[in-house]
Amino acid sequence: MMCSKAFLVLVLFVLALVPSNVAESLAELYWKSKLGNITMPKVIKASLQEGSNDGIVKLNSNFQKQQVDDKKYYHINYVHENPIPQDGRVEFFTEEKLSMLGTKIKLHFNQIDDGSKFLPSHVTKSKAFASHNLEEILNLLSVNPKSVEAKFISKMLKECKEKGIKDEVRYCANSLKDMIDFITSRPHSKNSKLMVASTEEENETLMEYTIQKAQKLGNDDKHNIVCHRLNNPFVVFLCHNIKSTDIYRVSLVGANGKQMNAIAVCHKNTSEWYPGHISFQLLKLKPGTKPICHVLSGDAVVWIQNQFDDQ
Repeated sequence: MMCSKAFLVLVLFVLALVPSNVAESLAELYWKSKLGNITMPKVIKASLQEGSNDGIVKLNSNFQKQQVDDKKYYHINYVHENPIPQDGRVEFFTEEKLSMLGTKIKLHFNQIDDGSKFLPSHVTKSKAFASHNLEEILNLLSVNPKSVEAKFISKMLKECKEKGIKDEVRYCANSLKDMIDFITSRPHSKNSKLMVASTEEENETLMEYTIQKAQKLGNDDKHNIVCHRLNNPFVVFLCHNIKSTDIYRVSLVGANGKQMNAIAVCHKNTSEWYPGHISFQLLKLKPGTKPICHVLSGDAVVWIQNQFDDQ
């Protein structure tokens, strides 16, 4: 009996020493257990719950509530409804542009940390989330059905249900564990070395950049996966894999003299894309003609495969 009391005292003592950022520590431990010493991108680290009260549901009331058109980057059958920007920004470009060193390109980069966090696991693993039932999810999160938050949660659920093009794999990750499990469970992952990359820059002001260098990452264009953070009051990443996709690390220097690295994604086979996709309009191309590229903002990450057999 004395032994049991002593053990209980020891447990309470140890719990008292647990740091306040225990939730983040557990997530980082899971990351390291599955991915080793791969550095966690800023956008993922910023999405982790802070503090030890991981049972508390906190929605971000300051998320970007205006309509954001990032869907054109992760849904190939997307119908562009908003006016095409006339400010000179480069939304899409052809692959040869990356080899034209000294080329100037106008870009803007979304905010890496908008204050949104992953929901606690007891919420994301609930029956309401499993059913994708909007009414049940709003009740669970105590969100007014007529609020702006409800509108964007509804939009997120629809985007996660949408099907991709032929051979495209899509998955919405509600937690870091979900994302890691999805990436590492792919059949090809056992025979490859995994890398993760992101654009670690946030500059929502449109700026002109000069391309200094472009380096291709990975040696497997069939299994690279891009995860985009959806515009939502809590963090959800939409991850998708489109075959015949090359990834580049692009060295840029801004008009302000600041140097940075951005990640560019080039889709080599666009034959299955919707003919009215905005990229074809901007580049005056038809599906299946030339590879189409775009630069990832800081709110997305790409998982890159290096097949062992090719090394």
